[in-house]
Amino acid sequence: MAPWNHIKLIIDKCGKDRNKALVYVNACIKNNWSRAVLMNQISSNLYERQGKAITNFDYTLPAISSDLAKEITKDPYNFDFIEVRDDYDEKELKIALIKNIEQYLLELGTGFAYTGIEFGYIEK
Repeated sequence: MAPWNHIKLIIDKCGKDRNKALVYVNACIKNNWSRAVLMNQISSNLYERQGKAITNFDYTLPAISSDLAKEITKDPYNFDFIEVRDDYDEKELKIALIKNIEQYLLELGTGFAYTGIEFGYIEK
């Protein structure tokens, strides 16, 4: 069961959309989200983005794996928490994501982990 503060937040933010509310309640229970994480996921419109990425999973994976893979993808991913130039390069993006690793992993969702960085790559 999700804590009352979580439930109240979900009711306030989801209104009468029962399916949306249930998705957030189940995610809180399954992932043991704090209230701050829940607020972040609702603010970033996780419900609307979840499972919406364009993929080739239907053609390349068995049905059971395809459904699971589609469920964990989002479109678009929301990286508003990083600051990069408009014409950023891959190295700049990587550095910005590593500096904000907690928010990055929360955006990716369940099943992702951080295993480290290449030594000497991050510039202070």
